[in-house]
Amino acid sequence: FQKWRNYRTAQEENADLERARRIFEGIDLDRSGELDRNEIRELGVQLGAEMTDEELQSAMNEMDADGNGEVDLAEFLAWWKSARSSESTWARMIARRERQEKEREWLRALFDHIDADGGGTLDLQEIGVMTSDLGLSLTTVELSAAMEQMDRDNNGDVDFEEFFIWYMEASNSGNRLATEIQRGLQRSEMLQTARNAMFAAMDGTGMDH
Repeated sequence: FQKWRNYRTAQEENADLERARRIFEGIDLDRSGELDRNEIRELGVQLGAEMTDEELQSAMNEMDADGNGEVDLAEFLAWWKSARSSESTWARMIARRERQEKEREWLRALFDHIDADGGGTLDLQEIGVMTSDLGLSLTTVELSAAMEQMDRDNNGDVDFEEFFIWYMEASNSGNRLATEIQRGLQRSEMLQTARNAMFAAMDGTGMDH
């Protein structure tokens, strides 16, 4: 068991650094391999916080280990690892970003599980099967209303982006049906099935988590 735990910890650390690498590449707008002040400001935007000039300078001071005015990948990864293990505002922003990414990954796995025909979209029948599996007894009118909530472009199918947006908004929408479906998803066996499928794809095993 300890060996498995160490393996998972190493996997998580590698995944975290890869996530940081992708963020670095995403904000390195000029593809120079180094981040300047404007690109560090973009990091704040991506993590959900607009930085003042003072906060930006503080961030540069933390990241720019050699003081040359630019942050290379090695400096960024070292800062990222340090920031994650601290109690700073950066740590909270990074943790929030990670939760959002993990939630999206989970929803992707759940969506694929519901998408029985593998077509990349959910039709009315698949949504009906989902609600039935969740133990929700919906009338035809209620089921059509659920479909209408999800199908933003009104083409008769729900793609993943529509499903993702709907789910994220459901808890704040005040809509009873959306909230009931959301709660049902969270407690259903479908969730564990989807989670197991996701973890199996990540580590090449079928072991439960």
